[in-house]
Amino acid sequence: MTEIRLVVRCESNPMHAKILRILLKEEEKNGIAVRRLFRLIGDVLEGSSMIYIHAPSDKSPIGFCGLCRGKLKCTVQKVEV
Repeated sequence: MTEIRLVVRCESNPMHAKILRILLKEEEKNGIAVRRLFRLIGDVLEGSSMIYIHAPSDKSPIGFCGLCRGKLKCTVQKVEV
């Protein structure tokens, strides 16, 4: 089986991390649509998405860790389980 993961990490403190996982069925082996969706969600969380007319400000919670206000970095991974 294949799993797609969105890993959201704080650049200041790697312990502040969350992982969203979706397990794909056999017929959805490549999971292109899921990877695109996760990449879009990751861009929104980082604050680098093109959906924003104006980039989020420094006071905005978007793009920053909720625990320490460090910058967020999101990655999408495909893992065989």
